Parts: sequence; structure tokens; C-alpha cells
Amino acid sequence: MALFRRTRDHRQQLDELERLVAREFEAQGIPGEIVRDPDDPTNSHYVTGSQGWFGLRNIVLWCLKAPEKQWRRMIREHITALTSADDAPTVDLDDEHARAALRARLFPEQLVEVDGMEYVRPFAPGLVEALCLDLPSTVQTLKREQLAGVDLDAAFDLGRRNLAQEEPEDVGMAGTDLRFAGGSSLFIASRVLDHAFVARHIRPAERGYVFGVPDRHLVFWHVVTGPESVTAVNSLVELMRQLPAEERPGGLLSREVYFARAGEVQRITEGTVDGGVAVRAEGAFLEALQD
Repeated sequence: MALFRRTRDHRQQLDELERLVAREFEAQGIPGEIVRDPDDPTNSHYVTGSQGWFGLRNIVLWCLKAPEKQWRRMIREHITALTSADDAPTVDLDDEHARAALRARLFPEQLVEVDGMEYVRPFAPGLVEALCLDLPSTVQTLKREQLAGVDLDAAFDLGRRNLAQEEPEDVGMAGTDLRFAGGSSLFIASRVLDHAFVARHIRPAERGYVFGVPDRHLVFWHVVTGPESVTAVNSLVELMRQLPAEERPGGLLSREVYFARAGEVQRITEGTVDGGVAVRAEGAFLEALQD
């Protein structure tokens, strides 16, 4: 009989949590598989063929802070809550409560590969825009069947306008020429979809602005003023690459830096073969940097 229990290392703990999660989903009649995020070992997803995908980062982080003997109960309760929320009826945008709860939200572009999410719209390379309901107990990402009969143009327009309800708690400087907005809302990064937020906080003027959205709670930006903005752009690129993926609440949204002007968005960073990052100064972005 062993006198001491061997402590699992971090990877072993994650493996065990993934095993317990998969088993609980299967016990509830939802077969699927665990898909890991190569940039963040805590940001795995459970992907199914019938009910889309379920983010696991929250339950993983909660379990890692709790005794292992509590993991099964915590996972069972969390998955039950997730699957119950997923059984929502068709959205009726004539209902005032549904209209008030509708939000547009940015997601990594991989979301479009999930069943029921084919309706999502591209925002920029690597990012797509989907619709959610901000309910009292959860935020529910809507699927196509829940939007049957809904005018999607009107729904996306309303979802963007409703982002005005998601005000950041913190707005300030993140360096000499970089600004940021952050807060507890899951929709802070998505505020770049909201023209009113851009006009009030970013104030991009005629040249446009560069921005980064590392996670759902945070957005960085710099308003381009000409050639002198090169230093700030490089600072933002470096900042986005240095932020630890495992510390991003809700998982990493994007490491890329984007340029926006007059409603058009382009990605200005790309990975290099040696694992670095390059800035692509071309098109509208190049024009903004010139005298």
C-alpha cells in the first residue's frame, strides 16, 4: 500500500481532464473528440458532429484549482449546463428580450468549420463574426437552425449596435503610442465591430488605425499618422507575439495585427518560416504610412 500519492505533472492533469470531459459528453449522448490548441494547452475544445463545439478552457482552469476528487462532479455539472443551453429554440427577433440580448462577436475563423456555424461572416483574415445571445446565466453562440427565418443582415446590424451595452472598464495607454480598452465583458474585443465605439474611443481620422485582439476581453490600437507610426506598429506586433497564450481569458483570439480604414480591414502580419513574424506594408496600409 502506497504511503504517498504521486502528483501528476501539468500535462498529465490536462490529459486526465480531457479524458473525463470526453467520457461525460459521451455519457450524455454527445459523441465527439478533443481538439487541442497548439498555442495554449488549457484551451482545448470538444468538437461534435451534431452540436458543434464546446470550449473547455473555463472548466479546465476551474478543475486545476480544485482537488482531483471534485473533478468528476464539476465536469458533470458544467457539461450539463453547456448542453442545456445548447438546446435553445429558434430566435425570435420580434421578441424584445431576444433583441436586447443579441450580440455580434469575433471568433477565430475555425468556427466556420463547425456544423451549424456556416452563416458566420468573415471580418478579417483569421477572424469571423458570429451572433450570440447574452443571457443572464450564459452567453450562447447561435447556430444556423436557431436563426431560421431571421433576416441575417438585420440581425448582424442589431448585434453590432447592441455591443454599445458592453462598455470597457479600463481605457488607457499601453505604451508611448499604443492605447487599449479592457474589461470583464466577453465582448470587449468585438467592440471593433461597433462603428460608434471606433468613432468615440479610437477616432481613426482619415488614415485609419492598426489594432490587435489577443482575447475576448481586450483590444489594443494605434491611430496611424504617417511614417512616424512605424515604431508604434512594430511595438504592437511585438506585444501581440509576446502575450502568453495560456494567460488569455477564454483562450487566444488572435496574435495578428490588423489595419482598418473606411470599413475595410486587412491583416498586416504573417508568420515566417523561421517562426518569426513579418509586417506586410502594402495596399491601404502602405498608403497610410506614406507622407
